[in-house]
Amino acid sequence: MHVSYYWMLTCGCAFSVDFVLDQKGVPLLEAYDKWRNWADSKVCCDYALHVAVTHWSDSVAKEMEVLARERGQNWSPLYNKNIVAL
Repeated sequence: MHVSYYWMLTCGCAFSVDFVLDQKGVPLLEAYDKWRNWADSKVCCDYALHVAVTHWSDSVAKEMEVLARERGQNWSPLYNKNIVAL
């Protein structure tokens, strides 16, 4: 576990947020599961994950629905240089 998390807990912070941001083209569900597995094996406090959406397609829309309905991920930041194109 990273030293900063122990420092957070020592100072009274009991919650951490991390971003799920994987390589381009990696499905959102695969990236989310990867980050959950990394976190769950090391966690020492409550945490939340924000899944960063860096591109848009029909499959991304379907994965976001699964994340919201089945995995409790109800907010994802959307990053795109050409947001109007979405």
